[in-house]
Amino acid sequence: MQIPIYEPWITELEENYAIDAIKSHWIGFQNGKYIADFEKEFAEYVGVKHCITTNTGTAACHLALKSLGIGPGDEVIVPALTFVATINAVSYTGAKPIIVDVDERTWNLDCHKLVDVLTPRTKAIFCVHLYGNPCDIDFLKTFCDKHNLYFIEDACEAISSTWRGKKLGSFGDVSAFSYYGNKLIVAGEGGSVVTNNNKWRDVAVSLRGQGQSFERYFHDIIGYNYRLNNISAAIVLAQLRRIKEILKEKARVYETYRNELSSNKNIKWQLVEMDKAHIIGKNQAYSCNWIINILVEDRDKIFEALKKNDIDYRPIFYPLCDLPPYKDQKNMPIARKIHEHGVSLPSYPTLSDEQIKMICRIINENT
Repeated sequence: MQIPIYEPWITELEENYAIDAIKSHWIGFQNGKYIADFEKEFAEYVGVKHCITTNTGTAACHLALKSLGIGPGDEVIVPALTFVATINAVSYTGAKPIIVDVDERTWNLDCHKLVDVLTPRTKAIFCVHLYGNPCDIDFLKTFCDKHNLYFIEDACEAISSTWRGKKLGSFGDVSAFSYYGNKLIVAGEGGSVVTNNNKWRDVAVSLRGQGQSFERYFHDIIGYNYRLNNISAAIVLAQLRRIKEILKEKARVYETYRNELSSNKNIKWQLVEMDKAHIIGKNQAYSCNWIINILVEDRDKIFEALKKNDIDYRPIFYPLCDLPPYKDQKNMPIARKIHEHGVSLPSYPTLSDEQIKMICRIINENT
């Protein structure tokens, strides 16, 4: 494609860190200094005590659930609109995922439908900040406290997004992040679990390393090989140290799209959740706008026009209830509507204003 949907912004800093990791001869997990440095700095960035790196964001979601003891017999609420890794991670534990439809404005979990699915087996809400857009943290935290539920954040798409001035991922009992090659900061593949709880941190560390206790080669539980390698940690550490300039360019990309498409009344946007009154204001919440998305009447027409001009795109995720492993659950009409009309647009930080204007011209001509 002439213009891909996403590509990482890699500079000399990432290259130097990766080369240094290779030259150190500690390219795996053990004694990898970049792993320890990243865990410390990312915990500080999010505003939590502990960061436990993993080899993927999916592994981070799985460990977040397992560290809380979630397993067979439990139910975990998940939103209908998300990448499949969220619900798969619940299934890995043996718990039953309960799908809830999303809000038509924000595309996030519809908080007002939660009470309808509560049962004595409900153990947690696994909220997803879809495409970087913050969920209604106030409502969800209050609801979880009232019903004695764990609150878990899937912040894989929401690095640097905030709610009331605090980073997403800092509100959950345990939260998960991803550093896949198309995320805000990248490791190629990678993720992390974050928490303020010492016990849950220890469980996650043990599970990550084959269930090893803090004594070498003594494995007191069955665990997984979810460890991040030192080279990937080196790359994502460099990215973290450059995050301000990445965010600056991401903001430029978003604002340029909004400006160029502002007069098009046939386009709808994902809105940011603000308080109970749903008032949009930068002092209350902020989305990193990981991926720029729009809703249009004829999605396929836009797809064809972009493809013809060598511009990559993506559909919005399928509703989870439409996927064969989860078809036994109720239909989710709002999630399906968003999927059927949604277009994900190129959103990488080095996308030029001229490229964005070309994309927008094509969209305006075909809506």
